Amino acid sequence: VAMSLGSLQEPMHQLASCEASPPELRRQCVNAHLAGVTAVIACEDMAEVALEKTIEALPSWLAVHASLCSGADAWEPRERVSCAFSAVRAVTSLSRHRALESAMAESMEAVLRPACLLVQSLHAAYEQAVIYQDDGGLSEEDGAASQLIAQLMELIQAMLLRPKLRSMLKNRIKSLLQLLVPFMRITEAQAAAWQADPNEFLAQEEDEHVRGCAVRLSGEGLVGELLESFKRETARAVAGIVGELLERGESGRAGGESQSWKLTEVALYIFGVASSEVSVKALQRGELGPLVPTVLAAAGSLSGDKAVPQFLRARAFSLLMRLRDAVCQLVQAEVPKLLEAAATGLAPN
Repeated sequence: VAMSLGSLQEPMHQLASCEASPPELRRQCVNAHLAGVTAVIACEDMAEVALEKTIEALPSWLAVHASLCSGADAWEPRERVSCAFSAVRAVTSLSRHRALESAMAESMEAVLRPACLLVQSLHAAYEQAVIYQDDGGLSEEDGAASQLIAQLMELIQAMLLRPKLRSMLKNRIKSLLQLLVPFMRITEAQAAAWQADPNEFLAQEEDEHVRGCAVRLSGEGLVGELLESFKRETARAVAGIVGELLERGESGRAGGESQSWKLTEVALYIFGVASSEVSVKALQRGELGPLVPTVLAAAGSLSGDKAVPQFLRARAFSLLMRLRDAVCQLVQAEVPKLLEAAATGLAPN
């Protein structure tokens, strides 16, 4: 594969970049190019000139990836998503190779922008078809919407590992999280799976190889990696987003909107991811500090309310458990009520 890349690269590039080529053919060319590049880098016996030529051709291939993310007017929606997924997956893999870092940094913006715009355009349809309804797993199929969203999260995580790519994300954390966090809401299929067997669902929620939780798992990993690389900027962004989601969720629930509880749930979920590994003192002093009383009060209220959707109530208990040190130190007077709520929740109905 490595030896043949040089002779095949140009005709493959012509096919992949030609707008007349069928979308599936362009996807396969991108996949083949990725396999060839990976082989060249992995072969220690390859001549240095082969790697140099591979790097030299990379900008033109990244232009192909960008065009696949942008799509074409004649493509069906599923083709647009599938092509973008292949492009983002390939770029994610390429980003992990140190030898390609400089070349990737020069053209990454051209790929990232149309990928983000495509994901943004999917929000309304994804919300209606996946978050509000059980889509039967269609969004989880290879190359489908959930896979694209999760793959974009993985790409950002891969960029954080390379200094020249990581610098491109600075001062963009809030915009990225505002784009991606809404997709992390619990889907109707996931809520049904939890209702059928909570223990099995929790086991799957922590298993990255199980279908159905890819977006939430990738999102959790992304928030954690962003906190490692841009601690203050990410914490400030998380605080703003969590506060906004809590307000929208609780306002919607009060107004009778049946799906608004999922906004509250993802707010508690994200706050738990961002704060559970932080000491109480550091949590109070950090960017999340002003939000702690609000979140703990909301979780405490939800945990004791039998009228709250069961998954949301369970998330409230989960957050209180993760922040148990903060609960004992900051809202100690509420502990008896929380224990009573937990006992009531365990009692048979």
